[in-house]
Amino acid sequence: MSAQDKPGSIRLYKRLLSYVWPYRAVFAVAVCGMVVIAAADAAFVALLKPITDQGFVARDVGFITVMPLLLIGVFVLRGIGTFADTYGLAWVARKTIQDLRVRMFGRMVRMPAAWYDAHSSGSLVAKLIFHVEQVSGACTTAVRILIKDSLTVLFLLGWMAWLNLSLTAVFLLLAPLAVFVVRAAGRRFRNVSRAIQDSMGVITEISREAFNGQRLVKVYDGYGYESGRFTAAARRNTRLLLKHAAISSVSVSLLLLVVGCGVAAVLVLVTWFSYFADFSAGSFTSYIVATGMLMAPMRRLANVNASVQSGLAGAESVFTVLDEPTESDSATAAGGGATTVSTGGSVTFDQVNFAYPGRGAVLHDITFSVGAGETMALVGRTGSGKSTIVAMLLRLYQAGGGAIRIDGVDINRLSLRELRRRIALVSQDNVLFNLSIAGNITYGAAGAAVDRRRLAEVARAARVDEFADRLPAGLATNVGEGGAQLSGGQRQRVSIARALYKNAPLLVLDEATSSLDTHSESLIQEAMDNLTQGRTTIVIAHRLSTVEHADNIIVLDHGRIIESGGHRGLLAQNGAYAALHQARTRTAGNAT
Repeated sequence: MSAQDKPGSIRLYKRLLSYVWPYRAVFAVAVCGMVVIAAADAAFVALLKPITDQGFVARDVGFITVMPLLLIGVFVLRGIGTFADTYGLAWVARKTIQDLRVRMFGRMVRMPAAWYDAHSSGSLVAKLIFHVEQVSGACTTAVRILIKDSLTVLFLLGWMAWLNLSLTAVFLLLAPLAVFVVRAAGRRFRNVSRAIQDSMGVITEISREAFNGQRLVKVYDGYGYESGRFTAAARRNTRLLLKHAAISSVSVSLLLLVVGCGVAAVLVLVTWFSYFADFSAGSFTSYIVATGMLMAPMRRLANVNASVQSGLAGAESVFTVLDEPTESDSATAAGGGATTVSTGGSVTFDQVNFAYPGRGAVLHDITFSVGAGETMALVGRTGSGKSTIVAMLLRLYQAGGGAIRIDGVDINRLSLRELRRRIALVSQDNVLFNLSIAGNITYGAAGAAVDRRRLAEVARAARVDEFADRLPAGLATNVGEGGAQLSGGQRQRVSIARALYKNAPLLVLDEATSSLDTHSESLIQEAMDNLTQGRTTIVIAHRLSTVEHADNIIVLDHGRIIESGGHRGLLAQNGAYAALHQARTRTAGNAT
């Protein structure tokens, strides 16, 4: 890493290690195990001197008797240290990864809608799975090497210096060159690791799209196209991984060459210059073995840069998400939170404007009111701003001007939980989770006990019981990922039942019956007419037959309100609504 990048890397690593701090007791045990391992390795080398001098040269019977016990003791201590190091550090690392992943997921689900608009779901899954997992290398392998192997090198060098300080000084003359090799590779590791992360995000995104759209892939013969996309992404990922391996191999090879030169210099000095001839056989053996044992930890220390930089690249991605602001849930922007608010459900839009980032204005001076218990319909061509109005009401996006009020209170004075507690939504997406039918209907009940009687009532009201009763497990039947085990109309009925179970004073129906056949729609419409009594209802619909009985119908065009009124009155005006109605009537007639 460069000098400029080093302070940032140190701060990043310190922040990463702060997540280890809650598990410091187990971490301390693991570090003690590393110290024992390093000391045991140095003790083994130190024992080679008396083993050679007193055992093989002097044939000291007393020492020969004690020697096996000493060696066994060293290896027993090393075994204990290895267990404490390996298991303890793995335990800490997995707990740390768990904490990071849980915190990251908790942060992600609270991100504003605009943040999701700017990120593909594949890249987000890659961050949550692959990027977080990369951090484990910096928490386990890197920490172990940095502590244990650094201590091993220090203990061995200390023993070598005790045997002969001059020789060790010659050996250490090459240390600055080793440091230069390690630093030169650091920056390259980080850049390549970032690119690997991005390539994994692309692979995840392509896979997700192909799997989710597998029916279209089959129908439109998209096998070759999808395989080509995936192959190109996989090849790029392979190239980057091989580049990462090449950098690692070159840096390790150069470092080992530096260390080898040091060992060669020591051998030349010992064997050719009489100044060092007073070395005993045991000292010489112990010294040479110590230099040889330095190779493995120094190789790992050279290679640890790859693990550290990959881990830091992962940590950088994780912390970028953790540092992103979530949805603004404070009620301070509008002068403090509302303490007492009625639950009647009236809604007012007062000169509301909105524009998506990087795009033109979507809503212009939107003004309307819906009284408590009334039904208002939003109609218009696709892209006229109907769904955006609902998103604004739910505070998925912040208004660019004007005010939105519920029961006379600006929604910015309500917490997100308080605001959304008042609203039940049935969207045209019909999002279902991989739960039972009952689990999807009662989703979001905040851990409260399921009201079985109410569950049965809403299942009947939404006509879910018509198909659930034919299933072996009934409402306990799992719907599969995205509701794959149900038809489109069945998924929509479950979505409607979920909104009814919430029993909120404000009901938003965004194309709530678009996937139903005429018979099912008429049944559900009858039930919803009864259940919407006493609730404020906002309906978005392309089928104008579903909104004919609304108290007020608002016609939108290019983000502006161009007409409003009742069904008969709007038809009498012979304007935009009448034109839409005639077009829908002709379409329905042609379809029959």
